[in-house]
Order: sequence, then C-alpha cells, then structure tokens
Amino acid sequence: HIAVISKTHLADLWGMHAAPDEIIALEQGNSGMMAAISNVQDVGFDRAFVFPNSFRSGFIPYAARIPKRVGMKGHSRSFMLTNIRVPPREASKRHQKWEYFAITGVMPAEGAEQAPRLSVPKEAIDSIRRLGIVPDGQLRVALMPGAAYGESKRWPVEHFCEVVQALTEDNGGQIVLLGTR
Repeated sequence: HIAVISKTHLADLWGMHAAPDEIIALEQGNSGMMAAISNVQDVGFDRAFVFPNSFRSGFIPYAARIPKRVGMKGHSRSFMLTNIRVPPREASKRHQKWEYFAITGVMPAEGAEQAPRLSVPKEAIDSIRRLGIVPDGQLRVALMPGAAYGESKRWPVEHFCEVVQALTEDNGGQIVLLGTR
C-alpha cells in the first residue's frame, strides 16, 4: 500500500499518477499537520520515505511512530529519521530525482529511468479543450512562472521571455502559461 502525503493543492495531480493507492491531504497549519499524523497512524505504515527536505515532512512520520523513516538530513530533523541517506555526489546526478532514488534505495539501470506518467482525467482534457487547446500534435510547452515563496524564488520575467523565444524559434509550437495572477 503506497500513500502520498501531499499539500491539498497538489493532491489532484498525485491522483493522476498510477503509483499511489492513497493520497493523504496535508492542510495548512498545525491542525492540518495533526490531522495528517492521525490519518497516517490510522493506516499503520511500516516505512516512510521522506522526500521534501523540511522539518514538517520529517515530523509527520516521526509523530505517527512509523518504525522506519528514510530521508536526507537537514532542517534539524536528523533525529526523526531512522535511516539518513546521502545524496549522490556526481555532477551528472545532481537532479532531485537522484536524491529520491537514493532515499528509496532503488536505482534504475543506466539509461532506464523514465519520465513520470500521468493519467489525465477526461474532465481535465475537456477543460483544456474549452480553452481552445486541442491535441493536434503541435508542440506545447507549459510554463508556470510563479513561486510559492515570493520574489526570492521567482525567476526574472526576462529569463522566461528568453526561454519562450528560444523554444518557439527553434521548435515552433505554443506556450501555455499556468498558475494564478
């Protein structure tokens, strides 16, 4: 049984992935964290892979008393983990996916890693069609230029403009912007 603890605004996205059997929504604030701990305890998991590098992400399985808790150290949470993994040091494996492989202890055969696959619900496809986007084989690139934590995490507008220009000049296609105001 595989469950994913996800912030509520990402729960629908995880629901489109085939791997999780269950999505546990993580509401904001301490009450949301306590509810997630209770939900996790009710299921009775034997192991947790802690991917986000945050105190709260480590605290939930720790407080739920999951016996095996595996993750990377950081954010004063090492005492909450029963198995601390070290990220790969090779330059070619600095992408976050390699950290996640290290956390799970499952490394793909060389060149065998695959891009994530989602099963997009019919309602979502109908929704994008109503916006005038139809599956016609044309290249489309989705960009989400915002950031959850303000300007310090936001890429400058000029950089997005350069990327859009390069993508459309080299490949044609259409750019789709995602996000909120």
